[in-house]
Amino acid sequence: MITPRVLVCLFFLYCPFSSAELTKVYEIALDRAVYSDALYALKKGDAKKFTRLRQELVEKEYPLVIYLDYRKISGSLSGLNLEKAKERFQHFENTPIQKRFWRSYLDWLGRAKRWDNFLAFYELMPEGSLTETLRCYHARALRGSGKLELAWLKTKELWVHGGSRPTQCDPVFKLWFKSSAFNDSAVKGRVLAAFRAGNRGLMNYAGRLGSQDLGDWTTMVKRVYSKPQRIDRYDLAVGDPFSSELITVALAKLAKTDPRDTLAIWKKFLLIYKFTSAQTDFVEEAIARSLIRSAPQARKEWLLKTIASPGRGALKEGFLRGLISEKRWKEILSITENSSASHLEKPLWVYWRGRAEHALGEKENAKETFRKLAKTRHYYGFLAADQLGQSYDFNDQKIEYNEAAFNRLKTDNTFRRLEELRFHREVDLARQEWRRLLSNLSTSETAQLLLFAMEQRWGNWPILAAKKDHGENRLYNALNIRFPIEYLDLFAKHAQRRNLSTIELLSIARRESAFNPSAGSSAGARGLMQLMPSTAKLVAKEARIKFRNSYLVNPDKNVELGSIYYKNVLKKYKGNRIFALAAYNAGPSAVKRWRRKSNRKLDAAAWVEVIPYKETRDYVQAVLAYRSVYAHKLGQPTALMSDLELKGKY
Repeated sequence: MITPRVLVCLFFLYCPFSSAELTKVYEIALDRAVYSDALYALKKGDAKKFTRLRQELVEKEYPLVIYLDYRKISGSLSGLNLEKAKERFQHFENTPIQKRFWRSYLDWLGRAKRWDNFLAFYELMPEGSLTETLRCYHARALRGSGKLELAWLKTKELWVHGGSRPTQCDPVFKLWFKSSAFNDSAVKGRVLAAFRAGNRGLMNYAGRLGSQDLGDWTTMVKRVYSKPQRIDRYDLAVGDPFSSELITVALAKLAKTDPRDTLAIWKKFLLIYKFTSAQTDFVEEAIARSLIRSAPQARKEWLLKTIASPGRGALKEGFLRGLISEKRWKEILSITENSSASHLEKPLWVYWRGRAEHALGEKENAKETFRKLAKTRHYYGFLAADQLGQSYDFNDQKIEYNEAAFNRLKTDNTFRRLEELRFHREVDLARQEWRRLLSNLSTSETAQLLLFAMEQRWGNWPILAAKKDHGENRLYNALNIRFPIEYLDLFAKHAQRRNLSTIELLSIARRESAFNPSAGSSAGARGLMQLMPSTAKLVAKEARIKFRNSYLVNPDKNVELGSIYYKNVLKKYKGNRIFALAAYNAGPSAVKRWRRKSNRKLDAAAWVEVIPYKETRDYVQAVLAYRSVYAHKLGQPTALMSDLELKGKY
């Protein structure tokens, strides 16, 4: 077999580099080949060869030697005593593999039931680093070491939960059930946790574990779950925390269908029972959400007071959108005039304050409001500029190469590990090193890292990292990093074939995947334009194109299918990109419902604003704004919306 090292030698034998360049590049390539050989030797169990190759890399100060150590020790955890494991733990300090090793060794100790060693090794990191499985082992270790009081406390914390628990918890649960520490209080806790989570099956299971005395209580809770509107018919003990929790979860459930009756019952219960601040928030936010959705004017005074509380930004915005959908300009102006409220400085609120001022004839105030907003590179900033009839301000602060900063970066051990892990396609480990590095760099060094990552085509990493605010020097405004022009020839080719805008396809991909061709969503969408397999297959069939699942992560095939789908939805809505983009994200059925509800009573900006799905609303706004940014970069007209879209009825 030809080893990686032999291939390197053959390659450089014929390469036309200068002597100095050849030496440097050859050494890097050789080190990488030796690392690959070492991994292969480890896989094949050739300890002698592995040790020799590792020593070569140590002498060359290759940054991934520590990862070789981790891989070697991960395959032989059973041979580690506690002291040796602690030494390895310290050896991995300041790398992502320290926590990985800690968890792996704890998992092995748990499976081996070495409880004293588990507790000793557990102390090396904060409890928050534990997985749920390791929390189970921790409770078992406490019990196995005779620390019963703490063991049962941790066991109860694990068990009183609204969902299923890891099977590793079962042994300690069984022991706890037989102990005097297990009681009806724990059963009540889990029944109500399951109620809150909407898990009726778990409610029934937990209820059966209670004593005979608890039978009436569990029956009552089941009835309340089925008919929460009857919660005020039961004689609940005052001062009992379980009564307060039952009322909380019942009213939150009832609020989804009948917020007005829920509010009436809630006000009555507030006079009798005590609730924690968390319980109060849970109920009142549920009532407010439902009122905003179904009847915002019905209990307006209470609603305004409730959503005014800090930390309820989503409710405030929901209420505003309800007013926008009904064109209640006076009320919009009223709720946007409180200068002491910090949320009112957000672009959303500023823009709609300006719109309300304009609608109410306060033209000069509206102009002043829009002038401030139009200075920002944002969907709302572009809308404000359109109101004023002025060009957009893109606030472009291009990041340039800085040799001194980059040279400092190159000496950072984390950077060196990151670069090598990327080369060896150890993406998960590289991503952890990337996050660690970003958290420790200065702004100038971060900028150089992002530039380097762009040049190396490290997917969407630099784009996402540039969104962070770094004080006065905001990488957020570095358009060369945040909005790179990737795959332009590819987008142009398919745009020309389908008579589409290249910039629109570019903008969709920027939002969908940030140009990561292997991107995947939790829903199953894949590739540059985030196509669902079922959608891609249907599009391919209609277009008479051969389809394979692998096409989803093939940039050319993904863009081909994505452009066809976008063309289809664009044609369906007669060229209206607002509807087309909403359908691309949420599906034509959702757009049909939303259009029926608005019934051609809204303008373009208002219709986008009242899209019920936050993801789709953000998506449409983002793609439209990104299109303007890319048009600016490519020297094309930057208008956010076309005349067709602006003059349309929604």
